[in-house]
Amino acid sequence: MLNLSFLGTYSAKTENTVIQGFESAKVRALLAYLMLESDKPQSRDHLIGLLWGEGDDTKASKNMRQALSNLRKTIQDTDPENPFLLMVSDTIQANINNPHIWLDTRVFEKLISECEQHPHRRIETCTACANRLGRAAQLYRGGFLHGFNLKDSEYFQDWLVSRREYFHQKMIGVLEQLAGYHQQRHEYKTAIEYARRLISMDEWREESYILLMRLLYSSSQRSDALKLYQKCRHILREEFDVEPQPETVQLYEEILNNQIPGDRLALPQNNLPVFGTTFIGRQKEFLHIVECLQAKDRRLVTVMGPGGVGKTRLAIQIGQDQLYSFQNGVFWIPLENIETPSALPDIIANAVGMELPAKGDARSHVLNFLRHRDILLIFDNYEHLLPATEFVAEILNRAPGVSILITSRESLHLQMEWVFELTGLPLQAEDKEELPAAVLLLEQRAQRLEPQFYISTDEGYKDALHLCKILDGLPLGIELASGMLKKYTCAEIAEQISENIGTLASSFRDIPSRHRSLWVVFEHSWDLLSKEEKQAFAALGVFPSRFTAAAAYEICTTVSGLLDDLCRKSLVRQLGRDLYSLHPLLQQYARKKQG
Repeated sequence: MLNLSFLGTYSAKTENTVIQGFESAKVRALLAYLMLESDKPQSRDHLIGLLWGEGDDTKASKNMRQALSNLRKTIQDTDPENPFLLMVSDTIQANINNPHIWLDTRVFEKLISECEQHPHRRIETCTACANRLGRAAQLYRGGFLHGFNLKDSEYFQDWLVSRREYFHQKMIGVLEQLAGYHQQRHEYKTAIEYARRLISMDEWREESYILLMRLLYSSSQRSDALKLYQKCRHILREEFDVEPQPETVQLYEEILNNQIPGDRLALPQNNLPVFGTTFIGRQKEFLHIVECLQAKDRRLVTVMGPGGVGKTRLAIQIGQDQLYSFQNGVFWIPLENIETPSALPDIIANAVGMELPAKGDARSHVLNFLRHRDILLIFDNYEHLLPATEFVAEILNRAPGVSILITSRESLHLQMEWVFELTGLPLQAEDKEELPAAVLLLEQRAQRLEPQFYISTDEGYKDALHLCKILDGLPLGIELASGMLKKYTCAEIAEQISENIGTLASSFRDIPSRHRSLWVVFEHSWDLLSKEEKQAFAALGVFPSRFTAAAAYEICTTVSGLLDDLCRKSLVRQLGRDLYSLHPLLQQYARKKQG
């Protein structure tokens, strides 16, 4: 792998080893130029003029051949099928599509381009784009090829200066967006860090001082904001013999007299539940769903999965993140106790704080209320209200500023719907130094009852991982199992679960009744099935692991026509075109239903 980092000091590595074989600065320059200008082939004559200028053509051509030979040898460009450099006739071009080349400038530009092309509602509040820009900011270690110069190559030097300014201005834009994003979320510490980076990149830029002064004042650092103004004034007088702009002076006087308009925005209206436990894992799922909700053309997102997989917890976390993205609020609408879809307008009105008139159609009043509002509605546990989805569709059609996030064990089957299927927590860690998310959840939840509980030994980790595998990473199952660790070991709990899932239950009084045992969770799904679906699902319990549609048909003739329905209801997982499986706990539940 050829790793090239040019945003900052020149860095070229193969894997993690610094490349040492460049015989001259011009060889380094040749590599940098070819990589940055990889969109088209470069003629040898052009490269000779760029690096050696006008002079003895014979000598310059010889220097070019030697430099190119040294470059290819040094970067180990030896694969004829997939070379780093494409050389055809008298041209040379970097093979930037080679998967074994990593170039920081390319990734930097790609992240910014993705933000520019993302159809978000507003970039100022887009979490997905803020994540991209944050990664771009991490790549920028300093100015392009900082400290690198070829003073005897005028044309290359002109190109270098131009490229430095290009990436400098790109980074200025990145930092401004990031500082603004965190400012409107009241995350002042992070916003201040980005604003300080802005000033360090260009200490003569007044806009950066204005931004940082506001941030310091908003974070109760008034004296630092005043000192910053004096620093700005001193630099401008020393370098340009000018005073700060009127806008900067006005802000200084407002801060001095404590007359600055309130910069703190009120917390957007919401009724989101608050959890007393940490949110673990799901970073990829979280970012994917948030990106969908931020897009103008993805206003209905359904998080689908079996009971206990963590749909509700994820939806609340997303709602908390999106508070500043919707000007009129984020509203949580639990549906588990709603028996008929006709009650939905009244439930929505109550959630958003709307008073319905004594007379008139509640549905019409709610639609009229939502029509001009910028709101996120989160419906939790929608599955028992299916197939009644026409009101959801009507809201989206009549209220263009409304987005809807739904949790359900089955999708709504609407054309405008974006479905995200949620599965168990990962059983493998992304970082070797960390625990897998499933095991980490087990450890942290167990510490509520046993503060000294840590999964530290190899044997302890092996048993904990085995327990999580039996539960297939199901968060509710892991949380219920953690409550047993004060009395049993991981190995003992795993053995009990394998024999009877009924052992997984909780006595915590603040847990909803529907989540106090896995048996109750599965019973809720069972009650929503038709007679034929119940028969088919129970029959599938005979399979110890994976099975095909043909195999299912052999044990129950009605199964083949119902497999798709059971998949849509999150009871069966489709692994391939004709390959299915049951969650291990659902398989045990299905077997018990056979009697």
